[in-house]
Amino acid sequence: MNSKALLFIVGLCIAVADPAVAQPAASPTTLQACYEAAEAYAPVARQSALSEQARGYTLENAARGWWPQLQFEARAQVQSDVTQLPFDLSSLGLSGVSGFKMKKDQYAATLALQQSLYDGGAVKAEKKVAEAQNEVEQRQTATTLYGLHDQVNQLYFGLLLTREQLRLNALLQNNLELNLRRAEALQRGGLAHEADLDVVRVEQLKAEQAEAGYQSTERAYAAMLARLTGWGTERFDTLATPDLPAAQPTVNVVGERRPEMKLYAARLGQIDASLDQLSASWRPRVSLFAQGGYGRPGLNMLDDGFALYGVAGVRLTWNISRLYTRRRDEDLLRNRAERIRAEQDAFSNRVAVDEAQRREAVARYEALLAHDDEIVALRQRIRQSGEARYAGGTLTATDLMRYLNDEQQARLDRALHAMQRLLAVYDLRHTQGE
Repeated sequence: MNSKALLFIVGLCIAVADPAVAQPAASPTTLQACYEAAEAYAPVARQSALSEQARGYTLENAARGWWPQLQFEARAQVQSDVTQLPFDLSSLGLSGVSGFKMKKDQYAATLALQQSLYDGGAVKAEKKVAEAQNEVEQRQTATTLYGLHDQVNQLYFGLLLTREQLRLNALLQNNLELNLRRAEALQRGGLAHEADLDVVRVEQLKAEQAEAGYQSTERAYAAMLARLTGWGTERFDTLATPDLPAAQPTVNVVGERRPEMKLYAARLGQIDASLDQLSASWRPRVSLFAQGGYGRPGLNMLDDGFALYGVAGVRLTWNISRLYTRRRDEDLLRNRAERIRAEQDAFSNRVAVDEAQRREAVARYEALLAHDDEIVALRQRIRQSGEARYAGGTLTATDLMRYLNDEQQARLDRALHAMQRLLAVYDLRHTQGE
């Protein structure tokens, strides 16, 4: 065995034995992945499949309106009177019938069949109503799921900001540790007092308190995001910072890409389908019918025995009374459509106001960020100068801690403004239906 083969086998054994070598590092969780997980995990997501299933059932039932309709009926009855002849047949020379009289107890069992030839468009209208209802339910579900994006944004960017605050807090604690060591060295040389050490230790305790608060907030954000997506909190150990879009979303027809607008259109379509169904309800119906039966008496009323009988023909029915309320029913549906349009206009106005506010927020944070880097650089120079002056004995520890806190606050402000701008941009995209 040559040396190359030996090295390959050794490397393969190490990779198998060491999971860190054998498996690549997990990729960071993205904002888009959180959107998709929240939509898939939301209980309302199941409504989409259930609505589609209900639509299939309704369409199948509507199509069976053209199937032959069968009805079985059995009847036994006793009458107070029966049909009798108004004259005596024996006077006509007919013998054997003078005592004819129908029995008051009668029996019948019938099977009726009806086949529709023309239904006035009722089946077609019913299918259209079912399709429209399903469309409304699907759009309602999509609107609800889209609303989850805003919740995901708040939690995702909040978690990113908290982790940035933890990173800056760690830098602060490192600086405080360096300054504590510097103060201890100066004290040993007789150039600092124990109080100087106490000043630094107080700031260390405050930094540790802030760290505990950030960690608690981080756990809360991760837990809420896990609850929203159905994932374990470990999925959020590493988050990808979303890219800042090269350009802000362009101004569009107010809210035209929002799922709510499609919901309004679906609701108006449902009104149209109801109008079609209303029109079909007052039209006449034409059908074939056939009826067979067995009972006493049969079709021959003069035969008092049990007999088979049958009837067949064409039937036209027209429920004219529906015309009484048709006009008012149509007016009610059109009134509902106008109310939906008014609601749609009100929504468009709200979106326009929200969009203007989001754009203003993006501009405000961009203006703040324009000076944050310079402020941080100046605060850093002031702190560094203060450390040199403190080492030279011309600055108190209290003043140095103030410089250090000012620099830390400047860094925190810059991190906050950067995350607020990013959140504002994605909020703007959400408002516009991006």
